[in-house]
Amino acid sequence: RGSGAFFCHRCGAKGSWYDLKQRMGDLRNGIVRSFGDDMQQPSAARETAPLPDQRQARAEQELLRDGQFPRSLEFLTDERGLDVQTMELYGIGAGRHSFFADGVWTEEECISFPWISGDGSGTIVRLKHRALSSKAKTRLSPKGGQWGLFGLHTVPPDADYVVVTEGEFDAMAVHQMTGFPAVSLPNGARSLPVEILPQLERFRKIFLWMDDDLAGREGARRIAKKLGLGRCFLVASRNGQPDGPKDANEVLLDGSVDPIALLQQAAPVPHEDILSFRDLRGEVYDELMNKDQSRGIRPLTLPKLAAITKGLRRGELTIFTGRTGMGKTTMLSQLSLDYCLQGAQTLWGSFEIKNSRLALKMLRQLASQPEEEFVQNFSAYADRFESLPMFFMRFFGSTSLDEVIDAMDYAVYAHDVEHVIIDNLQFMTGMAFGRGFDKFEAQDRAIERFRKFASDKDIHVSLVVHPRKEDDGALLTTSSVFGSAKATQEADNVIILQTGRYYKYLDVTKNRFDGDLGRVPFKFEKATNKYSELTQDEVQELDEMARFEAMQAMRSGGPGGPGSAGGAGQRWGKARR
Repeated sequence: RGSGAFFCHRCGAKGSWYDLKQRMGDLRNGIVRSFGDDMQQPSAARETAPLPDQRQARAEQELLRDGQFPRSLEFLTDERGLDVQTMELYGIGAGRHSFFADGVWTEEECISFPWISGDGSGTIVRLKHRALSSKAKTRLSPKGGQWGLFGLHTVPPDADYVVVTEGEFDAMAVHQMTGFPAVSLPNGARSLPVEILPQLERFRKIFLWMDDDLAGREGARRIAKKLGLGRCFLVASRNGQPDGPKDANEVLLDGSVDPIALLQQAAPVPHEDILSFRDLRGEVYDELMNKDQSRGIRPLTLPKLAAITKGLRRGELTIFTGRTGMGKTTMLSQLSLDYCLQGAQTLWGSFEIKNSRLALKMLRQLASQPEEEFVQNFSAYADRFESLPMFFMRFFGSTSLDEVIDAMDYAVYAHDVEHVIIDNLQFMTGMAFGRGFDKFEAQDRAIERFRKFASDKDIHVSLVVHPRKEDDGALLTTSSVFGSAKATQEADNVIILQTGRYYKYLDVTKNRFDGDLGRVPFKFEKATNKYSELTQDEVQELDEMARFEAMQAMRSGGPGGPGSAGGAGQRWGKARR
């Protein structure tokens, strides 16, 4: 388990630690992906994965070569600095493809990046289409196809080293500048699908040339752990210079940096527990100059919450709490979708609501359209949702904490999950009763394991914990979280869903990142199944109504009768008129 791999000298079987557990029957397949099938093992996935139309894929290569798409050719040569020989070697093409966004289909001119098999057959196993107008408009074809490496077919059969880059342009730039074999990851530095590991197994030395920024360096370290720390070396494009080129393509365009020298200076991955300032220098600079990266992924639909918490950061534990029926699941569904749309690989553990209902809720939030339009375009929205890196645990109801941790562990390894949502903790602590644990001790042990998992695996865990019984109408506080003080002590962030007289709000009562606390008033929009923030004017008017009601209640001698919310609201409306 220490090296992450196994090999049987008797039968020749080999693979990862998780492959061994699967063979021994110790790994339950507890994860499904969005609307897709159960997660398959790599060999099974290759056998059943569809292939693209080979004739059409090669036709796109001819269209680019023959000048049928001059804008794409100009972009590649002028803006990216690539020559025709490199483009032909890697087999890129151009075409027009449709993308669905904001309720409409649009046709876009795209550059096509083929994943060509490395066995010498020349088979195109999959295509990535990227629109010229926006990097966000990217599609893999065919849907459900197998994973591959861009440029693998260019690597000589006897090569024992390879340069692995974050993007396709970087791989072509490396080869054009140095002649070294270079391939690109399918999803950038965020993930390395396990299906790709056998394709990199033969290399004795792997140079990881990711973007020289915080996200790229973190991604390179995670990928190195998967590939084996002993054979991976990290390339730093900036070479310690804060204003240097960020990636290999910028090195090509810059022209003043020696790429071979950068490869020669590539360093092994630093020891996790022992660091020098040289190892930290780049991260310290990013903390200073690129604050948005260190703050994490910002929630798109709740900008006031983003202003307080700054974003979703790896290695943290966030506790969500609130009374029953407050909308904790709906809020977390919306937030997780916000992060997932920005590339955060997400794993949902919904023990209270079945996955089908949760997926429908998220699909409605993704569409953000009235029901009639949502139903009409269901297939388009479902296809888009299915393409997101969103996974769901199969568990429902009371579940062993060990099984949940095992599923999380596998998801982080196999699918590079970086955000796990557990809704909610009480469904795991109940399994410990009868084994000498009281309720508080069981919860403390569960919190401790989730905290350790978030830190050790460098992921974010969002954990729903119910509050203890409080008087109706009383506001919840950090100490209202059920159990001992360990839950909130271990957490980096504590967010409480509160209810006021006329509106609900998120109450950030702990923020270890920078200490900012505050409230985010919100309202529910039934048509889209989403929450939206109240404007300052709306909050001010509702607060004035609450104060007016309180004054009326005091004059009438209590909260009932003439001083009730309905009566006060009606009189407030007359007073405003």
